[in-house]
Amino acid sequence: MIEIEDWEAKANEHLMGYITRRLREQPHVYSAPNSRQQREAVEILVRYKHAWATDMHEGRGVDPDSGEYIGYTFNEQRKAWGDCMRMAESEINALGARKAA
Repeated sequence: MIEIEDWEAKANEHLMGYITRRLREQPHVYSAPNSRQQREAVEILVRYKHAWATDMHEGRGVDPDSGEYIGYTFNEQRKAWGDCMRMAESEINALGARKAA
């Protein structure tokens, strides 16, 4: 089984790449630099990053017959990451909409 610290390290790399791409595409996607809105957006992204790392660490559990840990395939990991980032962006967008109202 891969340790949680290793999954957190992978999640950090994924998140840095994700944020870099988003900011390259749209520099103020998460509001003005160092603003409260940007900090809140990053906190949401980090929360989902941690959720992904925890899910990957826990995997599918243990095979009852062999006792071996059952992890996720690379494609399953990528899909789960994409799902987490979509949920994070949805939450960020909802937060922005509430503040605008």
